[in-house]
Amino acid sequence: MKILALYPYIHLSSSALLIDGKIVAASPEERFDRQKMSTAFPNKSAAWCLKSQGLKWEDLDMIVVPWNPMRNVNHASRRWVNEMNWRGQLLSHVPIHVMRAINGPFENEMEIKWGKTRIVYMNHHECHAANGFFFHRSKRRIFSLLTGMAKTRPVFSVTVKEIPLRRKAM
Repeated sequence: MKILALYPYIHLSSSALLIDGKIVAASPEERFDRQKMSTAFPNKSAAWCLKSQGLKWEDLDMIVVPWNPMRNVNHASRRWVNEMNWRGQLLSHVPIHVMRAINGPFENEMEIKWGKTRIVYMNHHECHAANGFFFHRSKRRIFSLLTGMAKTRPVFSVTVKEIPLRRKAM
């Protein structure tokens, strides 16, 4: 399975390519656009990852983004989603309004798909946990999550789970 992970627009945009569960290429966008701590969409980083393995976008089984906007939809300013500057914003505005109308519960993942292309938005904290799970050698792990979203959750909540290693089929 060929998975391209994209981390755009946040504190350090980057890309990583996984083939059959192994990271074979990864790079931050700043290496290509020469902007320290670049938050630009990682087009050049992604292109480099794909080229390093002789792949094209069409060869990917999945594109993942380690941030699920569904988890933050109720915090988006209404002024961002009540007006459209161009029709492409239908990709964001329609789901936001539908999610708000349904009013949860929200899923940990959401997906956009067309043809063979799949983009999966994943729970950010579970991605951190997965990093520890899949790149650590022991057979069992303990996962602890500490959050600080004071407006919607307690300032600090801790979840501790001992989880046996198993990979989720995609």
